[in-house]
Amino acid sequence: MKNKNNILTVIGIILIFLSCNKNPQNSSKSSLYDKQELAAAMQIFLADSANAADSTLLALYEKHDFAPFFVDENGITKPYYEFCTQLAKIEQDGLWQGNFDFERMNILANKINENIDIHADFLALFDYLVVKNYVKLCSALRFGAVNPKSANLTNYYFDIEQPAPDFVENCINNINENLIVHIQSLEQGSENYEIIRKARNYYVNLQDSVFEKIPALPEKQTIKFGQKHSSIPLIAKRLFITNEISADAADSALNYHKFDSLLLKSINNFQKKRGLLVDSEIGNNTIRELNVPFKDLVKKIDVNLERMRWQSKVALGDRFIRVNVANQMLTAFRADSAALKMKVCVGEEPEHFTPFIHSKIFDITLNPFWRVPQSIIIKEISQKAAPASYIRRNNMKVYRSGNEVNPDSVNWRAINEKFSPYSIVQDSGAFNSLGRIKFNMLNNFSVYLHDTNAKSAFQLHKRSISHGCVRVEKPLELAYFCLPEMSDKSFDLLRDKILFSIERQPISEEGKRLKQNSPNSLKIRNIAIKPQIPVLLEYYTVFVDENGDVAFCNDVYQLDEQLYKMIW
Repeated sequence: MKNKNNILTVIGIILIFLSCNKNPQNSSKSSLYDKQELAAAMQIFLADSANAADSTLLALYEKHDFAPFFVDENGITKPYYEFCTQLAKIEQDGLWQGNFDFERMNILANKINENIDIHADFLALFDYLVVKNYVKLCSALRFGAVNPKSANLTNYYFDIEQPAPDFVENCINNINENLIVHIQSLEQGSENYEIIRKARNYYVNLQDSVFEKIPALPEKQTIKFGQKHSSIPLIAKRLFITNEISADAADSALNYHKFDSLLLKSINNFQKKRGLLVDSEIGNNTIRELNVPFKDLVKKIDVNLERMRWQSKVALGDRFIRVNVANQMLTAFRADSAALKMKVCVGEEPEHFTPFIHSKIFDITLNPFWRVPQSIIIKEISQKAAPASYIRRNNMKVYRSGNEVNPDSVNWRAINEKFSPYSIVQDSGAFNSLGRIKFNMLNNFSVYLHDTNAKSAFQLHKRSISHGCVRVEKPLELAYFCLPEMSDKSFDLLRDKILFSIERQPISEEGKRLKQNSPNSLKIRNIAIKPQIPVLLEYYTVFVDENGDVAFCNDVYQLDEQLYKMIW
């Protein structure tokens, strides 16, 4: 957290206590200000083009006969102090008070409370500033403080819900009677959001904890299970601060300097929650994570609380799919419960980011062809030592103007960004790069979910290796999840058609009978998905894992800092 931010926060808290813990001078008197004079000043203020009042707020003031919302004939009203109370708490949601003019509003409030002869124009300025920031806070809690697409955040291409005029009007209508209740009702109310918000508070309380930095190990060296090492006590002390190791295990490590079974259990839990490879060694990746200051974990949480506030414009319905690109995992939900989880491979950084989009699966293709993107033809295939041999070896065909050409006849070295008249298509089959199943969804990036012929990729810990599409570990299970509701008999038959079409054996008796008597009736190529299944390709570096623990993962695309600068 920046020093400047800390200073402003302290000033704001002092000011709010000064304002809220004393009765303003105005409160003991009546009719300090003339209602008509206040309304006239408010109207003049809003009409002044230099103030550039928001059109929605201008319309609401007009509907209110230009009477202020947080000021009346007796001065500043109670809802202002209620608003300040809520604003003082927003850091728990990872938001900075300074983005809501917290300090400026309180300075103006103090001036008003200390000067009964203050001009009505000053009151108009104060009221508009409070109204504007009150609505801004309501919007930030409900929709997020940043619109990722309009703010041009790197790699974000989805639309999120934004405050409509009726939302703003509803906020205004709740000022006098239910302001606190209304603000609290706008907070993201999911269980996972609450878990992560509590974790933020936990790490905030640890920010002043001091632990000795664990030295990095020599290159390629690790501390192996069973070994003694001088860093073991430092590792145990660090884990003990966050209650990630028992007192007995910590004492054992401090006394014997040995990487024993008690420490291994704690290290494995730590590795899992930090998105590290879980093994029986302590390497520099684990040490780097142990050395991360708690204030950096708070920053990481703040960024992801903001991401959790973004509400997709795509209606999710009863079934939907989330892909966490950062964590390289897919979760399919049914009735808000995880019905299916699997590993995925995502776009390689920095040239092949998987775009963050919200779309819908409308069709499943079995045994797809792969139309090789021009970027791969130009930058990869044409640059190989023997492009023609590579093409034949991978069951590909080369076309120019729709006609197949011999790959040996192509001058591959002449192909570049300005000259690339060829297209390449890979035949369908087990060798195809898209595997046996492709999940088609609408988007502007030709991105889709698909099977792969390189199954070993899912054994990798770091799976950002694709050209942008998402390879799924369990394509058959995902296909079954996407199928529309139907009777068990109909499902069994459609399942058998999928299996037979990708050269697997039918399971049901009816499927086995058809294979014997009418095999062609089992062959299908496309399955229309109705209703379509929403797919959210998103990016969370902090999330709640299957055990209900707050987990962190690597910011593989280096995007956290960019968003953090916008909310802080």
